[in-house]
Amino acid sequence: MTKSIIAGVVTYNPRITLLQKNLSALRELVDRVIVVDNGSVNLTDIKKIIGGIGSISLIENQRNLGIARALNEIMETAIEYEYSWVLTMDQDSVVPTNLVSEYVKYLDSSVGMLCPIIFDRNKNQLPTTYLGTHEVKECITSGSLVNVSAWQKVNGFDEKLFIDGVDFDFCERIKKTNYRILEVGTVVLSHAIGNITMRKFFFWDVAVKNHSAFRKYYIARNTIYLAKKNGNVARQIKSYLQVAKQVSIVIMYEQDKKQKLIAICRGMIEGVHDV
Repeated sequence: MTKSIIAGVVTYNPRITLLQKNLSALRELVDRVIVVDNGSVNLTDIKKIIGGIGSISLIENQRNLGIARALNEIMETAIEYEYSWVLTMDQDSVVPTNLVSEYVKYLDSSVGMLCPIIFDRNKNQLPTTYLGTHEVKECITSGSLVNVSAWQKVNGFDEKLFIDGVDFDFCERIKKTNYRILEVGTVVLSHAIGNITMRKFFFWDVAVKNHSAFRKYYIARNTIYLAKKNGNVARQIKSYLQVAKQVSIVIMYEQDKKQKLIAICRGMIEGVHDV
């Protein structure tokens, strides 16, 4: 165990057996875990797990305040406990046993985040591992080790984003302040990235994300919001093309077309006005 690192997990209606497995695994790696629950319907079961494991702090949000707010609550609590590094985990990512022991080799004040290689459980392709680290442009928050100083310098995660794009926006902002993001080649995180199915469009493979209308709204909104917030005119044009592609895929391949298209249109309009 190490006392320089605290772990944080955001929960929202989690699968209880997997959550129990992951929280138990995390407690073997660090001396304290923070759980922020975003209004789960199975909160009673979550509390039973936490009570059975011990040394886990629970923050209860009465409703879903979004991943960005929950991550900020984890970081704020870590500061109260005087930790300088926070391991952020999704509720359904499988914790590798070497996660912390490998990360501690690369703790440095110039590093904003350390991240693993991602193994997408939806695919049957094992990733290639390697010794050492590789600097990357961006990473997801699950399985990443965040430097508290970097988080403070950029004023935390952007809560306007709520869910989609929270991690990539944070990565972009910390890199602008000259922090490095390092992928650790010996750490592999098993993580399910959506519910993707592959379809054919003539000779091209098309990844169909099959997100709910709720997620479609935030993907469209945040794609445009982030382009207006951080980008130039070319990036803003690209964001509209990305949303147009999203519309095309829904029309051609997805179910619940009407609800999803309405959600995308609403997200696009609100993305324009939210900056």
